[in-house]
Amino acid sequence: MDSYQPYPIRPDAVLCSLAELPDGGLRVVMDDLRQTGEPGRWQNRIFVTFKDYAAGQLDPSTLPDEELQAFGLYVLVRLLAINGCLRDTGEEPDSDAHLTEQQRQNIAALTDEDIAWIDAQLLSHCDGQFRKIAFIVGSAMSLDPQRCVGIAYVFYAQRVRKLVARGVLEAQGDLARMRHGEVRIRQQP
Repeated sequence: MDSYQPYPIRPDAVLCSLAELPDGGLRVVMDDLRQTGEPGRWQNRIFVTFKDYAAGQLDPSTLPDEELQAFGLYVLVRLLAINGCLRDTGEEPDSDAHLTEQQRQNIAALTDEDIAWIDAQLLSHCDGQFRKIAFIVGSAMSLDPQRCVGIAYVFYAQRVRKLVARGVLEAQGDLARMRHGEVRIRQQP
């Protein structure tokens, strides 16, 4: 197979870069890019997030596995979310039937403050326009530098449904399927 064979490229990308800080530390920066009309050309679309490391601290061999996994998750979820590719994992993608025991324990350990923070992150990606739940969940998970590691996306999708049930968000489509349901901030009559 020719790995250079032209395949359609999705219109959005994630750029991870390093910036050197004045004190010798490094900043890992994540930005969204959008493909321009010219092949192979990308344009900065939006700043996403960053994380600073003190001088000598950004070493993959010494970073905790959880941090490395979280970084990879941020990049992948963001890339999938901005391209509309967060796929369902079954008939009911936000069902907790597929959670591992560790994920269940992580969710059970969340405090009321943690849940309020997650709700706030979800709401920060909502406005008056209907958006796919998958986009809202992916954005909230990938853009939150204080995200609780090990909390599955299905929990975030369940929180979106709770916000709809409380009347904070309004919805259309199938709320049990993130790619088929959309939400927005409740409009005043």
